[in-house]
Amino acid sequence: MSTARKQSRNATFLGYRRPDGSVGVRNYVLLLPADKWVNMLTGQIAGWVVGTKQFVSPGEYGRPSADRELLARVLKGLGMNPNVAAVLVLGMAPEYGYPECCATKLVEDIARTGKPVEMVTVKQAGGTHRAIEQGVEVARKLVRYASAIPREPFDAGHLTVGVKCGTSDPFSGIAGNP
Repeated sequence: MSTARKQSRNATFLGYRRPDGSVGVRNYVLLLPADKWVNMLTGQIAGWVVGTKQFVSPGEYGRPSADRELLARVLKGLGMNPNVAAVLVLGMAPEYGYPECCATKLVEDIARTGKPVEMVTVKQAGGTHRAIEQGVEVARKLVRYASAIPREPFDAGHLTVGVKCGTSDPFSGIAGNP
C-alpha cells in the first residue's frame, strides 16, 4: 500500500461539531435575509459584528413558484451548512412574502439542525433602526455562542468538500463536481 494512501486513512482535521452530527471547518454566524428588502439590514449588522457572514438575497418577488422553491432551498441550505454555527434570519415581518421564503418558515426549517437560529423582523422591532439595533444585539449573542465551541480533531471521513465550477469551459463543471 502506498504511503499516501496510508496517510489518508489517518488524516485528521480540526473542526467544529454541530448538534446534528455534522462537522464544519468554519464557525460563522450567518446573517440570512428572508427577502431582498432586508439586505441593507444584514449589511449594517455585519459591519457592527465581527464573526458574522452576510448573504445577499436576490429576492423572490416576481419569480415563478419553482424559482421561489429553489431560492428557499438555497437559503435553508446556507443556514444548515456545517460551517455555520448559528443563524440570524432577518425579515420585514414573520410571515411576509411568499410562504416558501418567509422568515418563520426559514427559522423552523433551520432549527431542525439543532443549531441556534433566531429571527428579527422590521415589523416586530418597530422600524428599521430598531431592527438593526436588535439584530446587532442578537448577532453578538450568537457570536459569543459560536466562540465557545471548541475545535476538535476529526478523521477525514467527517469532511464534506464542495467544489465550484470554474465556468472556463463546458467540462470544468463535470471535472470539478464528479
